Amino acid sequence: MNYKNTFLLLVSFFLFSGFQMIAQTINYGIKAGVNYSNFKTSNTGRLDFNYRYLYQGGVYAEIPIHEQFTLQPELLYSAQGSKAVLDESDFIGGPNPMDPVISGNDSRLDYSLNYLLLPVMINYNFYKGFFIGAGPQMGYLISAERELHDNAVTYLSNDNFKDSFKDFTFDFNFGLGYKFKNGLHFNFRYSLGLNDIDKSDGVKYSNSVFQFSVGYLIFKK
Repeated sequence: MNYKNTFLLLVSFFLFSGFQMIAQTINYGIKAGVNYSNFKTSNTGRLDFNYRYLYQGGVYAEIPIHEQFTLQPELLYSAQGSKAVLDESDFIGGPNPMDPVISGNDSRLDYSLNYLLLPVMINYNFYKGFFIGAGPQMGYLISAERELHDNAVTYLSNDNFKDSFKDFTFDFNFGLGYKFKNGLHFNFRYSLGLNDIDKSDGVKYSNSVFQFSVGYLIFKK
């Protein structure tokens, strides 16, 4: 079974399980937040990758498995990526007179990778609403884009940049948060990429994402 079929099977399993167990003690919620995303890379060349702010959101279930432990599967849309700050040595322009000449002033390449993520967290509720959590995550790449900006002008947009990256990402998440009695919660999480997401040989890229999210339980038992 290939990775794509495995991913779709897992998504179907959690959705089916949710409908089957809706009468049991399971809470359902929605969440949204900010990603602070970058690439971890073996590239020691001219591109200097930096973090950039993006976003994420989706739905989750909260399943009690012990007095202090809960299982939290999620289904999220997550915009991730990075930005590479450029100067004159990075991009000098091409033979076409209309090709941009990078000035070194607010010149960058923006990478945007949009994933459908399936994290499965185990949370330990250790003190009056405070919890810590950890768990694996699998993601499917929906789309990818690269844009060249120079002095707030967009010169190049590669909408079909998805072929440069692998379809799946495998990550491990860990973080902490606080949940109010009314179902509102705040969560800070770090997602560490475990696999090379780039298809090219030689240079390896993986995701590195800090996440801050706000969630609310809309169906509580």
